[in-house]
Amino acid sequence: MNYHQTPIIESLMRHKNNEKYSFHVPGHSNGSLFKINNDSPFKNVMEIDQTELTGLDDLHNPSGCIEEAQNLLSNLYGSHRSYFLVGGSTIGNIAAIFSVCNYGDKVLVQRNCHKSIINAIRLKELRPVFIEPVYDCNYETSTYIDFEIIKTALSNHGDAKALILTSPNYYGLSSNYEKIIRYSKEMGLIVICDEAHGAHYILGGPFPKSVVHQGAHITIQSAHKTLPAMTMASWLHVSKDFNEIDELEYHLGALQSSSPSYPIMASLDYARSFLQSHNQEMLKEVEISIKKLKNDISNIPQLDVCYSDDTNVEHDILKIKINSNTKLSGFELQKALEKNGIYTELADQSGVLLIHPIGVLGNQKCFIDDLYKSVREFKLEKKNEIDYTLFKDTSKITSLEMTYKELSKYNTVYINISDAKNKICAKDIVPYPPGIPIIIKGERLTEPKINLLKKFIKDNYYFQNASFLKKGQIAVHNIRS
Repeated sequence: MNYHQTPIIESLMRHKNNEKYSFHVPGHSNGSLFKINNDSPFKNVMEIDQTELTGLDDLHNPSGCIEEAQNLLSNLYGSHRSYFLVGGSTIGNIAAIFSVCNYGDKVLVQRNCHKSIINAIRLKELRPVFIEPVYDCNYETSTYIDFEIIKTALSNHGDAKALILTSPNYYGLSSNYEKIIRYSKEMGLIVICDEAHGAHYILGGPFPKSVVHQGAHITIQSAHKTLPAMTMASWLHVSKDFNEIDELEYHLGALQSSSPSYPIMASLDYARSFLQSHNQEMLKEVEISIKKLKNDISNIPQLDVCYSDDTNVEHDILKIKINSNTKLSGFELQKALEKNGIYTELADQSGVLLIHPIGVLGNQKCFIDDLYKSVREFKLEKKNEIDYTLFKDTSKITSLEMTYKELSKYNTVYINISDAKNKICAKDIVPYPPGIPIIIKGERLTEPKINLLKKFIKDNYYFQNASFLKKGQIAVHNIRS
């Protein structure tokens, strides 16, 4: 195979040159109706925004350029099969869980999972058993699952159907899961991993090892997170020992649009080619550039580059967490940076997260100058140490108080957060980004959970679909004891 090929892009360009008259969808007619601005990039994109015409194949029954592009991807990752996703890793997570589990099945779930996994569990009315990951105090976030916790969970829940992992987390922190995956397989579980932020791990050093090569049955990746692919462009890979291909393909077809975006698929085609164009010498240049960037940031007194002290943590060099050494919270730091044109991936209570591209930053000196300009007026201020025990439940393995079907029998009421201890939460509480619920519908509101929620509110996190929090309230199920 010629790995420099981009079959979808080549087919789209060939079609563009051949088509004189457009009498088909989409309705913008190859961009000819887009008349706002002739210089607009949207017009160029619309010229390749096509439908399933002769020579352009069909995502739901690929036999031409899309099949070839997916085969090239599968060969790169060494998977049994690989699939293009045009609805993000969200669709991949849901399709994977739906294809493996029947209604009412029990599943082991890494607790710091994305909301799409929680949504899939709820839609399928599964019985989740949550595994609490190791907490990293430097990053102030959950990281990886410890092997002994998995052993304990399986000794008590041997009837679980699947293990659903998340690795790496949003900050690029992960650990090697080969031992956990092998043990879970021996115990008869299907292993699904949301590797949304690790599509580039296939490149090898200096990056961690992809769970595709650690043995996961299904791996879902967001190519658009760290690779040159359009938003929502994602991949799903399956291993040779996964036996539910027909179910998976059915759910991918049912959940994805019957009119998939050709620009998104073309960008996936290019992202795979981009990966294969990189050799170790090129990656070494990127690594050296990032090390210099981190060093230059560390030389700004008001800022501090975050590192984990956990020797089990594997860190993605593309993710750079910068903490504030001033009175500024992470959210305030983010606003200060934006005044100088610096836009970061996310902010949290202590700092901001940068995602570095897979390339050498050409304007590094200008960036450092603007970074310093953003914070130079702020005085250094030592932060108070946080007592993390206030926010962490001691139990490492938890489940919902009732099944989703049982919960549906009860009404939802809104009460003051301070009065919610021991109540059953009725709505997911999801800070965004990163889209990881800190409290899940059906969980009991313990004191640590309430303390954590109050801290997030105080730190000015943005929550999705939770306007009631602004009133100091929380949604609970009206269950009389």
